Amino acid sequence: MSCKKSSIFSVIFWWLISSGFPGELFANEYANGVCKNNFSDDWHCVTVQAGDSWGSLFSDSQYLLKVQKLNRQNVRLRAGQQILLPSKTVAWNKLSPFAQEIMTDYKDLFVFSPQLLAWAHYLDGQLISWGPAVGGKSWCGDIRKTCRTKVGIFSFTETANVRRRSSSFPVGCVDKDSDGNIISRKQCARMPYFVRFTNQGQGIHSRTMRGRNASHGCVGVFLSDVVYISNHIRKKIGKTNHGYFTSDELIKSQQEIVFMVLPYSKVKLSMQMN
Repeated sequence: MSCKKSSIFSVIFWWLISSGFPGELFANEYANGVCKNNFSDDWHCVTVQAGDSWGSLFSDSQYLLKVQKLNRQNVRLRAGQQILLPSKTVAWNKLSPFAQEIMTDYKDLFVFSPQLLAWAHYLDGQLISWGPAVGGKSWCGDIRKTCRTKVGIFSFTETANVRRRSSSFPVGCVDKDSDGNIISRKQCARMPYFVRFTNQGQGIHSRTMRGRNASHGCVGVFLSDVVYISNHIRKKIGKTNHGYFTSDELIKSQQEIVFMVLPYSKVKLSMQMN
């Protein structure tokens, strides 16, 4: 490559970086899809302009969090992307993609939908809380296989504190001694307040998101939401610390709390009341 071509390439590359990649490269797939195909009196859509940021657009921190959660995005805005702006007066639960009331035998139910990019919490069939969530990607190039979150009904088996890190990702992040024992996870991904629901290591934890499923299998939520989920579970089973559940705690978890992961496909939720 000639010096002239190299220089032109460098100029274009840094212009793209500084301008926020105009167009669709960093679009929020969820918000773009909703803005294109749906209409509501409870929200409207706007296009992010060059120079816009969360801070410059929203001075009210509570409303900012509401906007970020509705958009399933807590990372930097990009010029050209669409975002949803909810009414400042609409109740948060009214914006839920889940039914407000369901018919279910489960008294205490958490639900995650990778299609809706959302989680919900029901007590006695009534929607108590909900929030944005992302699951595993359909394909992970680093491990050359699907990373989708396992679909089914699960029980929680462990909670962790804010310092929890992965033991698998990024690939090769773990430092081990000559015997293969883990000595450090400092280079591994953070998983604050990890709540385990499979023996294979999938769980719920805080993470960044931009309107699409993006993990290696875990369910990623906002920090305030995973704190709510973890605190509710530990209070329900009487656990005062973090770690794997004891045999008694595990029995309580299995008997009293259910976690349901719905399919990735667009299916009607049979548990919803119509």
